[in-house]
Amino acid sequence: IFSASSSARNSRRTSILSSAMPPKRRAAASKSTKQSKRSRDEQGNTELNAGKGLAVGVSALWSDGELVVDGRMTQEGFAKLCNKLGVDELSFEAFYFTYMLCPTVDDISVVCCSKTALLRSLEALGCQNVTDLPTRLRSKRESLQQHYNTTEFGPFWRWLFDVGRAISALNIDAPPGAVRSVPLAEGLLFTEALLSTWPLLPKLKTFCETMHKQPFTKDLWLQLGRFVHLTSIGVISLDLRGYDDNEAGGGTAWPCMIDDFVEWCQSNAA
Repeated sequence: IFSASSSARNSRRTSILSSAMPPKRRAAASKSTKQSKRSRDEQGNTELNAGKGLAVGVSALWSDGELVVDGRMTQEGFAKLCNKLGVDELSFEAFYFTYMLCPTVDDISVVCCSKTALLRSLEALGCQNVTDLPTRLRSKRESLQQHYNTTEFGPFWRWLFDVGRAISALNIDAPPGAVRSVPLAEGLLFTEALLSTWPLLPKLKTFCETMHKQPFTKDLWLQLGRFVHLTSIGVISLDLRGYDDNEAGGGTAWPCMIDDFVEWCQSNAA
């Protein structure tokens, strides 16, 4: 898990959350973290202790000044944790772990506020050691992507919309409540991470980039999640027959964008 190749690969990646921070704030966060760095020997001990039981591993991670500053794990610290564990920062797994650590989007710059929250999240995933985390997250991804069900995947999908909205507000220095949508580019990046096994994803991305070209509203985002679920369980077939059936909610139940997407897919298939 702590292989050099994984670390080198992930060190070149930038989390959408940390990269979305305005330059001045990102620089300030970086400066604060650098001031709290430990020696390389101490970092090595942190990784070594991470495999000696969950509580010991969590304590070691939480005492690592590269990951936690002033009792909080920020986006930059979380990116470094992903790097240590070999988890892609723009993956389903990283987003889901962030969701577990911070299920409400209060401060977009903070991922985890306490060692207890970190420990409980790892326990909830069934980890015996910190190094179990990547495997447990992959299992969770495989489970949720089977049907993209509304009971477990749905709240995660809704949370990600709130994250995107908070990022947008941060970038324009606006109050979070003043932003009502997620920009198209960020929304598509989220869909690529979360809907990677959905067969219609490539078509959706092409349609959004070439035809729709609009941000995601909350209603559209939530209905898109429902649409993905229904096509995954066969209520709506992947060739989109049955889209207007009552069992699928009827055509009038869908946002115009999804209507247009279905029409576009069917016309291109004809």
